[in-house]
Amino acid sequence: MSVYTDLQKIAETRPDGKGNTVPCKTWDNAVLTCRSIDPATEKEFSMVVETKRMAPGATNNWFIEVYGTEGSAKFSTHNPKAFDFLTVSGKEQGWTRIDVGQCC
Repeated sequence: MSVYTDLQKIAETRPDGKGNTVPCKTWDNAVLTCRSIDPATEKEFSMVVETKRMAPGATNNWFIEVYGTEGSAKFSTHNPKAFDFLTVSGKEQGWTRIDVGQCC
């Protein structure tokens, strides 16, 4: 297994909530390229993980997208009640959206 990273530090300072400006110690964006082994088949595969704290048009928003050979899924906090998944049946593929109700 291996991990390669590309980190971006865009914001060097941030407001501290008290009217002051302080150094920003966190990375803003990161791309991780990972190589791993599937324990079921022992075959190597790649996985890319991308985080964007400074994404255009996305305020306090994160998303995850997983693409596979037998199905895929997407979720975003931009529309937190929706869950999208792709099913594969032979040559046919189709995205389905489930509107999830509130829990608790």
